[in-house]
Amino acid sequence: MIIFAATGFTNAAVISYHQRKQKYLFCPLKSRCETVLSSRWSSLFYFRNETIGLLYYLSIVGLVLAPYIVPQFSGLILAVLIGSGVISALFSFFLLYVQAYLIREWCFWCLVASAINIAILILELSIFWA
Repeated sequence: MIIFAATGFTNAAVISYHQRKQKYLFCPLKSRCETVLSSRWSSLFYFRNETIGLLYYLSIVGLVLAPYIVPQFSGLILAVLIGSGVISALFSFFLLYVQAYLIREWCFWCLVASAINIAILILELSIFWA
């Protein structure tokens, strides 16, 4: 899970860097990532989605390591981990809908983030049911 979180953090950092520096972000899909990244859907509550992603991936690492520090709260930590994973996956599905039906453009980097978020949730649920 830490590998997924590190990959997601790196992906969000790449997007954030290019957005802050106003540099072109290469899109392997031959689409226009800038259209998606500059849309009104690129922010939630005045925070850019990639900034929220950076915080989410850092929190995943913290939550994965937390049971080693405070094992008595491991059940609560797992519940928070799964809850945040569900919210993240639902938000990812919403943003996929936005790209497909509202913006009608795809952003490769956003698709990678969505795939990572869904993979994290699947991994969390597999740990819960194990």
